[in-house]
Amino acid sequence: NSPSSSFFHGGGFAVGSALSQLYFRHFRLLAEAWGMEAHVVSPEYRLAPEYPFPHAVYDSYDVFQWLASPESHGVLPPDVADRENIVVAGDSAGGNLTLVLGSLLKDNLRADLAPASPEMQSLKIKALGLFYPAVMLAKPVKSMLENTNGVILKPWQMKWFDMAYLGNGDTKDLKRTDRRVCALNNSLDGLPPVVIASAGKDPLRDESFVLEQCLKSAGIDVVHFTAKSSPHGFLGFGWDKDGKETRDKAFAELVARSRA
Repeated sequence: NSPSSSFFHGGGFAVGSALSQLYFRHFRLLAEAWGMEAHVVSPEYRLAPEYPFPHAVYDSYDVFQWLASPESHGVLPPDVADRENIVVAGDSAGGNLTLVLGSLLKDNLRADLAPASPEMQSLKIKALGLFYPAVMLAKPVKSMLENTNGVILKPWQMKWFDMAYLGNGDTKDLKRTDRRVCALNNSLDGLPPVVIASAGKDPLRDESFVLEQCLKSAGIDVVHFTAKSSPHGFLGFGWDKDGKETRDKAFAELVARSRA
């Protein structure tokens, strides 16, 4: 059967669109990486600050609930109907949603943390692809001090995105302990193989290395590629040779995991 993939767009949970030409290019390249017909489903989840946490998590989960339901059979081609060859990927904030969703699905939970339906429990996620993910660690990492002049991600932007998604005050601190904000707030045991692609000039770079170590400690199969000279968002930079090579390696690894 042809593989099915879901790609969650980035944008700090507050900007971006699956309908943009930028992300359509990502979807096409990901589909082409299989060298065969593949299907990429991408949710247009609601954005902060109008729709703060946990709206994006609910919307992302709903996409997979639809994918597992009979209603999707009339929309997607029949060869995806077995739902047993699914790769979930995302960049930046979309990488966060990818990891959070993978964590919920492996524990058979819905977005509201209630038990998942039997249909959802039948979904089989073959691999997770995290591109310069926003892991949402409670404490800042060293790379946030080293890379303050990012091409598209600067300290004031990160602060605004964080406030837009989580709010302010005591409730913000409480939300940071939620597994749906940071998947590291829960056991990682049982996750499918994970492919990480980080950027060397990214304020979020070291979050990927913290995540890699946590995954390895949990016994998860993880592969980590780093575009050492690239900034955050390198998937969208056609001029970035290092970013292109890292993207291609990560896509190829996801393809290999989907066929394992």
